[in-house]
Amino acid sequence: MTNARMYTLVRGAAAAVGLFGGLCLRKGVADAKTVGGLGDGLGGSWGVALDLDWDKEFWKEENLLGTNSRASPGRATRDVILVRHGQYYMETGQLTPKGHVQAEAAAKRVREMFDPTDLLVSTSTRALETVRPFEEALQMKPTSDAELCESMMCPPNDRPLRVPEEVVIANFERTESAYRRLFRRPASKNRDEVVVVVCHANVIRYWLLRAMQMPPEFWAALSIPHASVTHIRINYSGRPNLRCVGDAGHHPPCNVTTRNVSPNNEAASA
Repeated sequence: MTNARMYTLVRGAAAAVGLFGGLCLRKGVADAKTVGGLGDGLGGSWGVALDLDWDKEFWKEENLLGTNSRASPGRATRDVILVRHGQYYMETGQLTPKGHVQAEAAAKRVREMFDPTDLLVSTSTRALETVRPFEEALQMKPTSDAELCESMMCPPNDRPLRVPEEVVIANFERTESAYRRLFRRPASKNRDEVVVVVCHANVIRYWLLRAMQMPPEFWAALSIPHASVTHIRINYSGRPNLRCVGDAGHHPPCNVTTRNVSPNNEAASA
């Protein structure tokens, strides 16, 4: 199956679930807005405006428009902190010794930087093992959520996709459902929210591009190290702000990894 065919199928699924603002899977931004690699607007701009009403479906469904009028600005923010699981053995799904060290370091980093109001975790073994130091460091009980599990939810734009179309569509619907729940304005004008989510690289890459209103099929071009921190802030006005991507500065260089390993091939862990 070609990626163009898969893209058409996923776009149909996107329409079925009613993507916010219709901007998630708008293919061809680069094709339509660039000439010779440069945009046709001022200073190379693509001329694509930021949609501050991207969550209008959420607000309608939750009946919050009346109590949270956009006419009266609030100062509250919602911070979504995305932490990739530690390095793990592909055969067993369990963390490697290095993965456990990475998880400890990430938990300490998050404790030092944030005051979380919620802690969520994927139901995958590697994520559940990664979240244990967070539970102790933050003194919070994590909530397990199967919608946060790893996913091939969108065909990448630079490589063949060897996943059945029904799997891709189901993954997309699951990952998009989790995105809608997590990425939203703060519920109160005056109360900040900080949610920490321990999950997976593909999911983080997709959510990052969705939140920044960029074509999600570019996800494969992003690299997210193990037990790294990605921070996205959503202002009460609706404006998304990307604070950091795949921050691994809390690890020494020898512990910064992206590849998962086999128990018999730990040398491939770099």
